[in-house]
Amino acid sequence: MQTPNWNNNSKKETHKEKRGRIRARRLYWLRKIKQSKGCENCGYNEHPLALDFAHRDQRTKHAGAIYGAGSGMSKLYPKIYADQKRNREAIRNLFKEVRKCKILCKNCHVIETYNDKQFENNWQIANERKGG
Repeated sequence: MQTPNWNNNSKKETHKEKRGRIRARRLYWLRKIKQSKGCENCGYNEHPLALDFAHRDQRTKHAGAIYGAGSGMSKLYPKIYADQKRNREAIRNLFKEVRKCKILCKNCHVIETYNDKQFENNWQIANERKGG
């Protein structure tokens, strides 16, 4: 995986361009973490898109990650603010979430989710996380 050039070479960068650059940098590092560790179950580490951050306990997912698939990390890494303080807090929250996870390949993640009956319990777990 080649390190992209994130330096802003132009004097004028739109807010949208800056957000895109920051988002790309975050995704790069999250993918690098996944690929460097590989699947905890089978050891696969060929491509980062085939690896997932799998929450060790579904009940500890970030509050913005209430309903199953497409939650968790996907709700945290795009949080980019104009204010540096809020950005630092967003990054802290992102890595706090990473520490709650193990890395699994897509196959192992689906098998583990099925074996743990998370598909059947998804709504119950979501309601518990919401406090309902």
